[in-house]
Amino acid sequence: MDIKLIDRILALGNLMGHARMAHIETDMELRISAWNQGAKELFSHSENEALGQFLNELIPVNKETLIQCTQAGRMSISHGNGQEQKRQCDITYAPIINLQAEKLGIALLATNITDKSKNGTRLKQKKQQIEEIFGVAPIGIYHVNLEGNLTMANSEYAWMLGHESSDAVLSQVKDFATQVFFDQEKAEEFMFNILEADQIDRFRCRLKRKDNSYLWALCYAKTTRNEFGRTDGYNGFSIDISTTVRMEEELEKANEQLKVLSGIDGLTQIPNRRKFDKYVTLSLGIASAIPGHDTSAKELVALADKALYEAKEGGRNQSIGKTLKKIQGSV
Repeated sequence: MDIKLIDRILALGNLMGHARMAHIETDMELRISAWNQGAKELFSHSENEALGQFLNELIPVNKETLIQCTQAGRMSISHGNGQEQKRQCDITYAPIINLQAEKLGIALLATNITDKSKNGTRLKQKKQQIEEIFGVAPIGIYHVNLEGNLTMANSEYAWMLGHESSDAVLSQVKDFATQVFFDQEKAEEFMFNILEADQIDRFRCRLKRKDNSYLWALCYAKTTRNEFGRTDGYNGFSIDISTTVRMEEELEKANEQLKVLSGIDGLTQIPNRRKFDKYVTLSLGIASAIPGHDTSAKELVALADKALYEAKEGGRNQSIGKTLKKIQGSV
């Protein structure tokens, strides 16, 4: 045999050993003729225990598939006794053929894919959980690519934009900025912020619905990147705050009404002091008299006080003048 070929075979065997791959060979009846260290570790049988045994009696392979194989193929099995944890194995098999094209037996390579299988199961479970959350989330969730196309949207986001389903909104929204925002200046502000800052928080705006009405939303977004680290779009979610905005507007109106009412006396309907709190006003009561032997200071002060009360009752910020013995008013 060619020395180089022998070296290659030895190198291949050494490589499989370091890779912890199980290498098994059988005759045409599946009687084991080769069983390496990797097979021992994977299937828990030593070389002495395995040689001469039928492969299908040691591990759960499909006997007919292997005996009848004419070309390479693959199969997966679950292996382990009652005391051992089940191992998931991926097996690649191929017929052993001599130079005369005669089939002499079967060669197998097996690898332990238990961890990979568990990870795949976990990933599948996580994906299912995310899809369930995505479907029932009470907020709108979406993804937009760099071309401005809406590429992902849950049913809540479709409803927010007035569409009957996720598929419908994906097929119709091809320009996110112009089709989703009710106010163009808000669209420009959103796009500038997401492209410059990579993230948007608590962005309050009006979203345009399919019928050209709108709803108020609180929006969040963050850029996404491809495997090369380049921006390829952004994920976002929107919360419908229309009810909150409506309550804010109603509260503001109520506050305005309270301000008006607080400046009017409930009994007389005459403006009270609060009505004029924001102004500096002056009310004057003035009394004058031509001095005489029967004129007293007390009478003059009383007349001025009376004029002051009349100035206040007349709406304030005015003066009333009176003359003793002869009443005269001026504004």
